[in-house]
Order: sequence, then C-alpha cells, then structure tokens
Amino acid sequence: MANSDDAALQQSRYHQWLASKNVHVRSDLVETTQQNVVAGWGCVAKANIKEGTLLFRIPRSACFIATKDGNTSDDDSNSDSNDSDDDSSDDPTTKDTQKDLAMHLLKHKHSSTWAPFLDLLTPQSLPWTWTDQIRECLKGTELEQVVHSKILRIQAEYASIQHSWDAQAEKRACISYQEYLDATSIVASHANPWFGVSIVPFNTTLNWGSDVNVEFDLEETQPNGNNNHDCEEVVVGRAVSDISKGSELFQQYGESVAELVYRCGFAPKFDEYASSDSISLYLCDIVRIVEKLFSPEIEGANSSPAKENHTKLGTPTSSIITHLPSRIEALKKSGAIDTSPWDGMDECLSAELSSPSSEFMKSVTGSNSGQQSKDVGDRLRKRPRDEVECEQDNDRNEKRSSYDDGGISKLIGICLVLAADGETWQRSATAMDNIPIDNGNENEDRDESESGEDDSASGEENETESRSDDIAASVLLASLGNLTPKQSTKLQQRSLDVGMGGHDPWRALLLELSNMGNSKTTLKWEIALEAAKVVIQDRMDRLMGGEESCQRLQKTCPEEQGALETIHTLQLVEKSLLSRALKILDIPFR
Repeated sequence: MANSDDAALQQSRYHQWLASKNVHVRSDLVETTQQNVVAGWGCVAKANIKEGTLLFRIPRSACFIATKDGNTSDDDSNSDSNDSDDDSSDDPTTKDTQKDLAMHLLKHKHSSTWAPFLDLLTPQSLPWTWTDQIRECLKGTELEQVVHSKILRIQAEYASIQHSWDAQAEKRACISYQEYLDATSIVASHANPWFGVSIVPFNTTLNWGSDVNVEFDLEETQPNGNNNHDCEEVVVGRAVSDISKGSELFQQYGESVAELVYRCGFAPKFDEYASSDSISLYLCDIVRIVEKLFSPEIEGANSSPAKENHTKLGTPTSSIITHLPSRIEALKKSGAIDTSPWDGMDECLSAELSSPSSEFMKSVTGSNSGQQSKDVGDRLRKRPRDEVECEQDNDRNEKRSSYDDGGISKLIGICLVLAADGETWQRSATAMDNIPIDNGNENEDRDESESGEDDSASGEENETESRSDDIAASVLLASLGNLTPKQSTKLQQRSLDVGMGGHDPWRALLLELSNMGNSKTTLKWEIALEAAKVVIQDRMDRLMGGEESCQRLQKTCPEEQGALETIHTLQLVEKSLLSRALKILDIPFR
C-alpha cells in the first residue's frame, strides 16, 4: 500500500508541476499511470481518441535544457546546449556526449523547480552500463565497436569531471562514476533534439510500441492571438491514428534494433524489425580482408598475415594496396562508403548493408516476369490515360527498386576498387579527378529511345537531391573497366535512369559492365565476388562467437536475462541480414 500511496503522491506532484509550467494535456482523454502499461510510467486512453487529436502541448519553459552556461532553460531561454559545438576539437567529450545534460540533471534533480518531473525518470540498462562479461556478447554485432568507443568517451568525460569538480562550490564530494553512468543513461533514453537537446514531458512518458499512435513534433503557436512577434515554439503530441479506450499510447523511438538497444536498452520482437534493419561494414575490415586474400593479385605482393581481431577503426592504411587514400576518396565520392552513421564515430568509414527491396527479392527468386508484363499491358490498355500514366510511373519505380539489393553491389564495387592493380587505378584516379561538378539535370532530357522510359510525366525531375554520386559511380566503374567513351556514356545514362528517386544504381551498373567484353579483362570479377563473401562471412563468424557467449551466460547468469535476451534479438536480426546477403552473393549476375 505504501508503494501505491507513493506513486499517487508522485503523480499528484507531477500534475501540479505540469500546471505550473503551462503544459496542456487532454486529461479527459489521457491518463498517466503505471498500471497496464509496457514499462514504468506510461499513458493510457481514458476514452476513444480520434486521429489528429492534439493531446499534449509543452512550452519551452517546461522542457529540461542544459544551456551553455550551465543554467536552466528558465535562466536563459535563448541559449541552446549545442549552439557552440566545436567540430575541430579533439576532446572526446564533444562527440556523442550526454555530459552537459547529464550534469545538469544531477545538479537539479532534487530542486523544487524540476524534481516533480525528473523523479519520473529512472536509469536505463544500456549497453555501456552493462558488465564487461555481458558486453562480450555484443561481439560481431553492430554495437560491438560502437559501445567500445562510447565507453572510452564516458571514461574521458568522467575524468574531466573529476578534474574540474569544485567540491566547495557544489557543497559535496565529486559524483561517483555510477551516478554519472545513471545520469547518462537517463539522458540517452529520454533526450530529443528540440531546443538543442532537451527532455520533454510526456515525450519521456509514452512507451515504445510497434503500433505507433502518437507523434511529437515542434510547432509554432501564437499564445496571445496577436501578431507574429508573439509566436513561440512548442512541442506538441498528436494522435496519428484512432486510439480505443483503455489502449496504451505508443510512440516511435528508433529506426533499427541496434538503435533501440543502444539508446533504450531493449529490443522488439525479431519479426517486427527483421525486414527493415541495417548494419555497418567497416572499411578497415574490408581492407584487411582484401590484403589477406588478394595480395598476390595486387602489385605482386606477398599475403599479409591473418589478423584475428578487427583492425583498429579509423582511416584504413595499407602497405600492400597502392594509392589507398585516392581509392578511398573515389569510393566516398561515388557513395559506396561514408562516415559511420553512429554519433561519435565520425572517423570511421563504413559501407552499409541493409534489407534489399521486395521488388529485388522478387526479381531474383524466379517470379514469372513475362506473365506479369502481359498482365500489366492488358491492364494499361483498359484504363483511362491519367490512370495509365500513374501506373506507368509506379511500374518505373518498381523497376528501379528491383536493383536495390541492400548494398551488396556496392560492397562488390568496393572490392573491385581495392583489388585493381596500380596501372588500372592510376587511370581511374585521373578519371575521378576530372569529374565535372554536375547534378545530372542536363540528362533529364535524355534520348527516350535509348532509355526506353519517358519520365517527363512522373515529376521525378523535380527531385532536389544531388545526382553527383551516381555519376561518380558510373565514371569510377567505367574507368576500372577501361570502357570506350560511348560505353562510358551509356553507363552514366544507366546510373541516372536507375538511380533517380534515391534508388541504388550499383547493381544495374555491374550488370551492364558484365555484358561489356573489354571490362572482363580488366575487372577482377571472381576476386571481388569472393572478397564480398569473405567480408560478410567474417562478420558472421564474429557474430556467432558472440552468440555462443550469450548462450553460456544465459545458463549461468539468470539475473542478466533481460540484457541477454535483448542481445539475442539483435543477433537474430543481424544474422538474418548476413545470411540473406550471402545467398544474394551466390546469385550470378545476369
């Protein structure tokens, strides 16, 4: 009963605090409770809620923000914590850090101004707070290197706190490392980028669910109904679907299982994310494997020694692959590699492996494309002209999607570039240096008889994203294959046709190359394909090692079952991606 009374008192204090901060909530429709919710505090519908209903409106003054000078948002409403980020700094605490907001939370969590709100926030079990033994299970997963890097940054942050802590001014000894870990876990799982970085009421309360029914966003309001000078930004939460009475309100937290594990410490069911996830393949590992497997083919060098562990992340180097920096720049320019998508790992170059499109999977699993084409033709002849044009546009998009193989062809392209001999690469480097600055607009009026498509009616020419990476990809592969000018032009046209609308043209380019006789004499197809397989199998082997560790601990550490089950789900998702990638690599280009 005491716990129930404490919860009721806490809830009452929270509602009084919300009123004092002018937070608007549809209390007739929404209840904040610990009953019948997924975890902790959540929100439940007290009545049926219609899609589009405004449920929450939170002004800036109610958002917990750490400002540049360490004051609260009330003290300096015009100052954001991230306004003065120094990208040139080598201080590790400036990369993927929760330091400012975590320290702000530790200083204000007992204050009368913020305690009623902050008391609802509890530390989360996140990967960097797990024991070394549990983290060993992350071996081979997307988070292995990410968490290792994060721990180094957390340790550096805490060391800087110890160095600068003024016990007299703070009226207490320095915070403990565990206190700091707890604070960073609260911030990582609850903070959003509104007003710089902030923790926002109700946005922190709604749990994650696969059936998202509420979304939060930043909007402008005119509280006094006067002119634009009275506008202010507020965070609002709206129902994005009908919600029935008694149902819990859910929101979206992350785009992948790895992100949910990293930020929130949990993973959804395997089948909820298995078909829409991605993983990073680090360029350092790809280079290491190329060195090991292909060194006899590159500059006549001897095989490099095998390395059991991943190469140190960062910009890769090699004593075997000549002109590696220029090859890396070409791969970046062509969109084959990029900096790691994880904050705090900007120095790490990676290639992304994701789920292939459903259209691609249909195209490689032997669907009856001839019958489908006949059905489409019959259907188009029976439809009004505007509907026919719309269906033709959709059909063209489906054709482009049929080349979206989840990054497999980009990985093959990376291996082709790294395996090229010195002479071939010198020619390619020159070609890449001579690429004109061009977004591909002049190619929109291309010869329809050559492309076989009329995109003028589709409206896709109005897309604003740059096409330069598609052009660079075609130039890179054309130069590696020593194509004639006419062939190179055809390849560039192909990249623009397929790549339109953000689709991946790499598979189409490699298919085109495979049909050009002179390219086969200069491009090491078999080597590149084998290299791609080894890269993925290497990741799979490491993942299996982590899975074995997880299975052992599940038998001996029952108290850690939550974290171990979370890791196991992450392993299942990534193993599914890698297994599918290996199967795709066994499909011959045709």
